[in-house]
Amino acid sequence: MKFTISAEVLESCLIGAQESHPNEFLGLLAGSKGKEIILADRLYLAPLSYSDEGSVSFDEFNMPIAMGVVGTFHSHPTGPALPSRADLKLFSQKGACHLIASYPYKQADVRCFDSKGKEVAFGIV
Repeated sequence: MKFTISAEVLESCLIGAQESHPNEFLGLLAGSKGKEIILADRLYLAPLSYSDEGSVSFDEFNMPIAMGVVGTFHSHPTGPALPSRADLKLFSQKGACHLIASYPYKQADVRCFDSKGKEVAFGIV
């Protein structure tokens, strides 16, 4: 399965990370899932989210039910773009593909992981 993200959504995610710095930023990626490709073409901000330099959380109870979430994007302001234990828990619950960006939040600073935390390639459309 190949993961792709629209250039506009990725740019929005990176801007969110830059503007949230030095705190973490979290966005839910929504889109469509076909036989061969997952496409993230929408970004949702989680309601009632809270972030600091080392974590981000949100109130799932207030999330709409049918959003078409295919994954997540979040930033790591103080560490590498590698999933933590908390990240792996989120990955297992929120879709198939997850992007993490490290500072300074440029396209080259983004890595993609599957729901088990294994790094995978991604494309930009």
